[in-house]
Amino acid sequence: TVPNNNVRVTYTVPDGFEFISADRGGKHNPSQKTVQWFLGRMEAGQTVQLSCELTAAALGDFKHQMAAHCDSGVKSK
Repeated sequence: TVPNNNVRVTYTVPDGFEFISADRGGKHNPSQKTVQWFLGRMEAGQTVQLSCELTAAALGDFKHQMAAHCDSGVKSK
């Protein structure tokens, strides 16, 4: 309901997948197995679509996790 500053989104690349690319300036950190986006300021009600391309390196069931947080302490998973 209010604007938020320094919005950051982190996607955890599951075991069994290899990172290929990310849009909107997403940066891959192989040692932490994450992709991180810095979105900056977001207005109340604003939405953003993010994507990254992965390659499956193993068969199985995998959990995909993404979290967003900002300077005011608001978090979402």
